[in-house]
Amino acid sequence: MEKVDQITSSIGPFGKWQILYCWCSGLYMVFLISWQIMVMPFHTPPMDYMCKPKIVGTNDTTDYDSYTYQDWSDIATRLNSGEAPTECEVMEYTPNVSLVPTSAECDSWVYDTSTFTSSIISDFDLVCDKRYLVTLSQSMALLGAMFGSIIIGVTSDL
Repeated sequence: MEKVDQITSSIGPFGKWQILYCWCSGLYMVFLISWQIMVMPFHTPPMDYMCKPKIVGTNDTTDYDSYTYQDWSDIATRLNSGEAPTECEVMEYTPNVSLVPTSAECDSWVYDTSTFTSSIISDFDLVCDKRYLVTLSQSMALLGAMFGSIIIGVTSDL
């Protein structure tokens, strides 16, 4: 005589409701994890940017903080013989004289907001040496899903 578990005998064998429950649970997890990956291109669209120039040698009252990406790009192109502005180098700007690259580390950027007004990239300055953080966030989400699946799988059997 085969020994039958009391719970199994009361709920019955693995049938259509258990299959439906497992399928819905799996589908929920697939969507939960995949949204973390699929949303990143929409939160991190490509944006043009440049290091915000450092203003030197001026006594004028121009509000340089209100300058947009296009303003700085036009100034850089005009003063650098048609060359595009650098993205990660600090430029020293002497008004109407020069815009010269320096070896200083950039700590402030100007973003092209003509297409997107903001994104995760512009909000958290995920450019230059912080660019890897965008892909790291996706990797951490998948790593968390992997370890979470293992831990939940083991603890559900206890």
